Amino acid sequence: METSAQQQSASRANLFCCAWCKTFVAVSEHMAPSKCEGYSFLTQMTNVKVGEAKFLAWKQQFAGVGESDKDISCEACNRLLGYQQKDAFVVKSERVKERDGVLRVSVYGFKAPDLKVIQQTLENLKLEDHSFNMALSIPSPSAEESDGTSTVQLPLSDRSPPVVHCGVLLKSALRGFQVKEDADLIILTHKNEGRVFLTDRNGFYNDFLLSAWKKTAGHVLILLTNSATADESLTNQQLTTLSTQGEQPTLGILARHGKVLTLASELSTRQLQHLKQLLVDAYLRSPVKLEDLPSAYQEALQRKAENAGLRCSLL
Repeated sequence: METSAQQQSASRANLFCCAWCKTFVAVSEHMAPSKCEGYSFLTQMTNVKVGEAKFLAWKQQFAGVGESDKDISCEACNRLLGYQQKDAFVVKSERVKERDGVLRVSVYGFKAPDLKVIQQTLENLKLEDHSFNMALSIPSPSAEESDGTSTVQLPLSDRSPPVVHCGVLLKSALRGFQVKEDADLIILTHKNEGRVFLTDRNGFYNDFLLSAWKKTAGHVLILLTNSATADESLTNQQLTTLSTQGEQPTLGILARHGKVLTLASELSTRQLQHLKQLLVDAYLRSPVKLEDLPSAYQEALQRKAENAGLRCSLL
């Protein structure tokens, strides 16, 4: 838990994300224009890859681009963003977008009253004081920690709770279901009433989950309600049984990565804290890397970069 001193020292700078996949890539107090038209300086970047410079046109067209400057690209989708110049990053202004202060969550399930309960829980969560440690792709002088991290305050306000969309599902419409609402996090709630078929061979939600997974780049949460769980646990034995004996291995994989919660009716303190972290990760579009998931989920997470022809036209 962070001390009040740490929270007070947390940077309240603006957050920027990749213009294509929306992954959080940078923090800056402002987008300072560079000497190169159409470029801006960002001093702290994360979730980016730094490689050898491939665009000799930079050196020919723009003054100040040196032989040692390197390309920077989004770690999630491989899109080229700009180049690194010593301890600063020069990005193509149109390649990143400022992240707004709105957290969007969609909640789906069969019963509207259950969705309303989850909606109220989300809207009552306090995220405005939440800060996180950002691992810097290249440590910069502005990093507050000696280990190459910087403490950042989320630009969320207690006056603007999560925007929650509730969608009632029909069993008859689940085959081939496609999620249409944009969201940072998608939550599926299912009430335990006898036999439970969520994923895999006999799962109700295979198409829904795959669509939600693709829509949010892996930021999905399943809530199995009416299933009592110890206060200190995220899931219970029923979940383990479903995944190992109920022919639902995908459910077990998701649970191991914290994407499934079981509860009687209300989330425990630990589960609420876990939910907060999931919301923060979703807001930042933190890259999700679950190599043990079925191939369909892996393919949904692959944000393919354009070929070298388009890349060469970026800068």
